[in-house]
Amino acid sequence: MENTIRQLRERLELLNAGIRELVKERDERNAKVSEFSKEAKENKILRDDINEKVKQDVEQRKEALERIRSLNKEMEGLKLEREELYATMEKSKMKPRNPTALQEEIEKMEWKLETSVLSLKKENQLVDLIEQNRKVLELSEKVDKIRKQMKVIYGEKSELKKKLTEFNERIKEVRGESEKYHQRMLYAYQRVNEIKKEADSYHNQFVERKEERDKVYKEYREQMDRKEEMMTTLREERIRKKVEAIRERDELLRSKAEKIYEEFKKGKKLNTEEFRILQEGGLL
Repeated sequence: MENTIRQLRERLELLNAGIRELVKERDERNAKVSEFSKEAKENKILRDDINEKVKQDVEQRKEALERIRSLNKEMEGLKLEREELYATMEKSKMKPRNPTALQEEIEKMEWKLETSVLSLKKENQLVDLIEQNRKVLELSEKVDKIRKQMKVIYGEKSELKKKLTEFNERIKEVRGESEKYHQRMLYAYQRVNEIKKEADSYHNQFVERKEERDKVYKEYREQMDRKEEMMTTLREERIRKKVEAIRERDELLRSKAEKIYEEFKKGKKLNTEEFRILQEGGLL
């Protein structure tokens, strides 16, 4: 039995050492899981913040592109209107001129008409010329107005294209940052899954080892209880035998004392040993 108990105790010590090692390995990996989970969340937050900024730039870029398309349509309409004016002037054999310079010429001719003495023929020629120039002026002003509108559109488109370049560069740069944090997040989650599998494996081994340890411990306790029971039985047997020996000794002593006492009553002198036996036997 002692050998069995010793073997069970040794086995328990080995199992407990193994369990402690498994718990250590499991807890270390769970700590790593927590670290990588935290890292993954932090990178996700950084990525999402950047993506939100990218989203704003993308929306502004979309608005800029829509505005450019709208300006292109407006430009096409102005070009068509200008072509129609050119066709009208060409049909009447007119050429577009600078409205300011033409207005000054008309004013000079009108002043000449009002202040100069002209023949009826020259006066009629001058009136016809003024009238013709007024028509050219009217059409030229329309052409000039369209030119100015087109210039404004060109300017706005140029600014929008600059902004588009800025948006595209910023989006490209920021998306690179976003991808960097995204990859870090994916790597962290990948490590979480890998290490969690390891932690689960150690935990499963821990559970199995603990169940085995509990069975061994149960057997160990049963052996210890049996040993205690046997030790108790042995102690009780020794006590019983000791009591029995004392009782037998006392009976023997009593018997001896009674014989000596009978002889003493008959007048026999007692020696020291006989006197001691009478005392221990309770007859003196």
